[in-house]
Amino acid sequence: MKYYKYFTCSIAATMLITATDPIYSEANITPNQKSELDVKSVNGNTVEFNNGEKAVQFNNKIITKNKDNKVEFEVYKIDDNNVKVINKKTGETETISKDSEDVVSPQKSEDSINVQQTSTSNSNNINYIQTKSSGYKFNYQRKNSTNLRTNRVSLAASILASFAGVAVSVMVGVATYYVSTKAKQAFWIEKVYSKPRGKHRRSVKTNYVYYKYHNYTKHVKTISKVREYVG
Repeated sequence: MKYYKYFTCSIAATMLITATDPIYSEANITPNQKSELDVKSVNGNTVEFNNGEKAVQFNNKIITKNKDNKVEFEVYKIDDNNVKVINKKTGETETISKDSEDVVSPQKSEDSINVQQTSTSNSNNINYIQTKSSGYKFNYQRKNSTNLRTNRVSLAASILASFAGVAVSVMVGVATYYVSTKAKQAFWIEKVYSKPRGKHRRSVKTNYVYYKYHNYTKHVKTISKVREYVG
């Protein structure tokens, strides 16, 4: 079987599972909301804020820089439940964990659903969403929460993006909301869907639905990620 070079491989039991990087990640943010996010520009893997701060995403970490272009924090994903934050000024290291709880799946889990498909504003580099039927079926959902003890949107976005495994640029809207409301915690439900794409391929879509309150009410934003698996 031929694999594209951008696949990353792992062996699970006796089955070869090959997963691409996310095909796309998106947020329900329209182009005219850019000013509300305090974002000056999004250029490749770098988000620059109006106050001069930056968040730069690499393969294994996200760094934040101050207005003098000096690195302030490095953020690493340890595993699905833990993120490591290094304060470059003080040398202190903190592990930030998330609490997770599986949610009983609804009976209509076998029904086809509508999912968000992305369209892009080429002038602002910010994705906006159109919804259409796609044939994905519901798999499972999980409640999550984590502490957010920062007043920096760049750092909050880096932490949340590391947990979700998405581009830091699409997490800015969520981080802006939590920081602006002085939230001490972030709450989200992870909803996973899948559909076959041929004999040996499947597509998995994950929606990260963020909320203001601990009982998962008052919707903030939804961010989506799609990955392709071969095996």
